[in-house]
Amino acid sequence: MRASFGQAKSIVLAATFEALYRYADFEALSTEEIHKQLDDNFSRGYTRRLLAILAEDGLIKIDQYDETSDTNYTLTNEGIERAEILPPINVLLANISETPEYSRSEAPEYSPLLAIPGSDRMVSLDHNSQSYKDVADAIDEAIDIATATKPNDISGDEHHSLITGLKAARVMWNAYDLTYLQLKVGVIMALELAEEQLRVSFKMARGTLLVEAIKTLFN
Repeated sequence: MRASFGQAKSIVLAATFEALYRYADFEALSTEEIHKQLDDNFSRGYTRRLLAILAEDGLIKIDQYDETSDTNYTLTNEGIERAEILPPINVLLANISETPEYSRSEAPEYSPLLAIPGSDRMVSLDHNSQSYKDVADAIDEAIDIATATKPNDISGDEHHSLITGLKAARVMWNAYDLTYLQLKVGVIMALELAEEQLRVSFKMARGTLLVEAIKTLFN
């Protein structure tokens, strides 16, 4: 499925953050270092176009010594803050149709403007309920299972990204309120992607499938 323009900007922002956070030897990144995170979903030319637009919006800083030198990119502080609330890049690429659309006019300050109908609906997490605690324990166990499970056809980087996605889901579960899209993409789809790629099933202590238990809580 082809990403919309707004979704593509979110994805490139997340890819830049991933490259800076995990792989960069220096603060400034080349187009190639960023493009590598996109798994050939976008061309290099389109990636550069999106980076230039993100720079206009104050999320990316362009570093170029002169017109003949290579162009490098780094995230501004605002860009880092915006990227941190997006799901991991592997989750975004696996679920392009659910990716939040980035908008320049975004408000409030740290929440994506989501173009999917109903995706900005808030859901509350009752930290005192037993069902909340059971899901939290099950996500912790899912992280342990994923860490110990690595099929031969999954690379080390792919395995690390899946675990990162699960840890991000666990952090989201610590919140008291989430948008529906954060719940769906940041938690549910991160779990589903790890199950699919690692060929495992994450379950609650009583044997119920973890993803189904989460969905039941908010239906």
